[in-house]
Amino acid sequence: MTPLRQRMDADMRLRNLSTNTREQYILCVSQFARRYRRTPEQLGASEVREFLLLLVDEGRASSTVHVYRAALNFLFTYTLGRPEVLEGIPLPRRKRVRVGRPLTIEEARLLL
Repeated sequence: MTPLRQRMDADMRLRNLSTNTREQYILCVSQFARRYRRTPEQLGASEVREFLLLLVDEGRASSTVHVYRAALNFLFTYTLGRPEVLEGIPLPRRKRVRVGRPLTIEEARLLL
């Protein structure tokens, strides 16, 4: 495990993030770094923007893009102390999930 990854994991543990969240964020950041074949310390806003656009262009769900952005936001804001990197990079709109109407009393009786 690289020193940056160890530092990020320690920061996430300090924030009391769940194990699943920590693992997912580490995976997202490692894919980001692998894409550019450089450590995230050497990357900036233009690479983050390009990477998130690539995810959108690949047809990834907006919720997936949100997770990647959250992981990169955590990395740059807390671990690297460079919150300005993600300033001005918009989030994709989330699709609204329509919730059906509640059952009427008669429909509930019929169901039971």
